[in-house]
Amino acid sequence: MSVEGVELFARLAEILNSQQDLNRALEAVCEEIGEAFDVPAVAIYLLDPAREGLVIRAAYGLPTDLLRQHPFLPLPFLDRAHRLSRIIGVLSDLDLKGSPYEGMRSAVTAEIIREGKLIGVILLPLEETPPFSDEELQALEGVANQVALAVDYFQLREQLREGLIKAREEERRRIARELHDQIGQTLTGIKLMLESKARESADESLREIKELISGLISRLRNLLSDLQPSALAKKGLLTALKSYFKRYSDQTGVRVVFSQRGLRRRLPAEVKIAVYRIVQEALTNVARHAGVNEARVEIRAEGDKISLKVEDEGKGFDPDAVLRSGTAYGLAGMRDRATAIGGWLRVDSAPGRGTRVIAEIPLRPWISISTDKANRTHTDRQL
Repeated sequence: MSVEGVELFARLAEILNSQQDLNRALEAVCEEIGEAFDVPAVAIYLLDPAREGLVIRAAYGLPTDLLRQHPFLPLPFLDRAHRLSRIIGVLSDLDLKGSPYEGMRSAVTAEIIREGKLIGVILLPLEETPPFSDEELQALEGVANQVALAVDYFQLREQLREGLIKAREEERRRIARELHDQIGQTLTGIKLMLESKARESADESLREIKELISGLISRLRNLLSDLQPSALAKKGLLTALKSYFKRYSDQTGVRVVFSQRGLRRRLPAEVKIAVYRIVQEALTNVARHAGVNEARVEIRAEGDKISLKVEDEGKGFDPDAVLRSGTAYGLAGMRDRATAIGGWLRVDSAPGRGTRVIAEIPLRPWISISTDKANRTHTDRQL
């Protein structure tokens, strides 16, 4: 193998080892492939078993709008390739009008194989028959094998993270049930006994105790709603958020200025839970640390994503210092919820300058475009 091939593998290994998000890693891989093989465009697709086809996850040198409109690549497309090796193929005489690859007459495909099964493909669309040497094709095969290992690692890590998040939600539900069935019912029973006694006695202390018990029951109901927001499943994200904002303001004295667009649409359950919990954690931090009486929440469900922003003009803090302290469980939890379903989250803050939590969560498979500078900003500032 040439020195250039070894250097390419080394750069890819560094990228794949340093990235914390699969989509960002694949984005960087696309760019490296494009530059190393001197091709105008590169795309990486991964298998979507539910759709029995391939969905784009990252691209380089291709029009963003068309990719979002055409994210799907049917598996029979690969069957037309002329095999050059076990995983490398060449497609010729293509007619791809109206697709992201319009004008491309041929393509090289490098299948991403893990444990003998197809999990994706690297696609290099070209204007003419590829002039690659045997050494270059061998290098491309090595790149595909590297990507296969990385995808396997990232997907395993995401499965573990998703499992942890699901376990947390189940634990919240279990605690809510225990509180309701044991403490809630006990408090209600005591209240009923006190009401009966109060009717038979003029003792003012009984009425005072009854009022304390009523207050405890009210606070318990609020806690149960926070642990297991039934409105989220029954009435949707918008209703659940509005109910939460009212409870939050009543409990903390912090007013929530809320604006939204598109939340009346039907949303996937995992997206609703992620958005609700991120907003909940961000507002909890406002009440605990910001020292303000107002916070702003903005959520937009548009196209194939939900974007949200929670901000205040309070004390602010140094996010990097908090993360280094090892106590940033809330920040890490918000990030994990977003990244577990293909999104991202960052926190912008500084002492004396308020705090802004910004996140974006996809409603469809994520398309990462390496020429999009904003994506690099999200990566650099991800928490």
